[in-house]
Amino acid sequence: MRHRFISPGIAMVELAATKAKPGEEVAELVIVNRVIGPKANNGYRFVPSAGISVQGQDANAYWKAVSHIANKLNVSVKVFFRWYDNEKAAKPGETGKLSLNDG
Repeated sequence: MRHRFISPGIAMVELAATKAKPGEEVAELVIVNRVIGPKANNGYRFVPSAGISVQGQDANAYWKAVSHIANKLNVSVKVFFRWYDNEKAAKPGETGKLSLNDG
């Protein structure tokens, strides 16, 4: 499954919805702040296919959530990213890849 212009965290919640029953069952796989049903304030985004709303996270928290779901569902994940082009970045302007369960 390939997602463009969507956070890896939301993409994993959508994937979880294809493997688990939307609502409570999917919510049990999600380790970031979430509520069952729609919620549109305080940084929440509703994921209709999953039946839950997930609160926005920083990159580290989302990667932990992606890792947790990938491990629970035994799926591989590849995320390509680019560091900001400024002196505070670890590798300014370079691209990187995070992968899990890439057997």
